[in-house]
Amino acid sequence: MLERLVAATKEEFTSFFVVELSPAVVSRARDLLLRHPLRTGDAIQLGSCLVLRERLEQPVHFLAFDERLNQAAVQEGLPLPLQ
Repeated sequence: MLERLVAATKEEFTSFFVVELSPAVVSRARDLLLRHPLRTGDAIQLGSCLVLRERLEQPVHFLAFDERLNQAAVQEGLPLPLQ
């Protein structure tokens, strides 16, 4: 089953970006915790996406299964793909 999943998504893997837990991500997450009622892991996830957007210098969509996290993303200027 795993092999079929990997084969089916092989093209998508080439479009993934890895954002390492860097001082920039930690700083952004700390700022997010002061502005939004987020859990620490959620702030790191959102901070990573914001850092990625800055590095790419182009729009980045954000989507999570947590409505509170999605709301914070929208407030930070990240559109949800379903909007």
